[in-house]
Amino acid sequence: MKVIIEIDVDNSAFDDESDEAQRILSGVGDMIDHHAYLGPWNKNLKDINGNTVGFFKVVDEQGRKLA
Repeated sequence: MKVIIEIDVDNSAFDDESDEAQRILSGVGDMIDHHAYLGPWNKNLKDINGNTVGFFKVVDEQGRKLA
C-alpha cells in the first residue's frame, strides 16, 4: 500500500508565515490515528477557509484505489 498526500499551497490560506500546511497534515495524522487500518480512503483536504486544496488517499503498489 501507498499513502499519497497532495496539497496545493497556491491560495491565500498559505500566505506569509501561515501554519496551514501543518494544520492540514496534523488532520491527516489524526485520521490515521483514529482508524486502526489504512482502508480504501480517498479524502479531500480543505484549508481553513473551506476550500479543497488537495487529497489524501491510500492505493495499492500500482497506484490503484483499494476496494
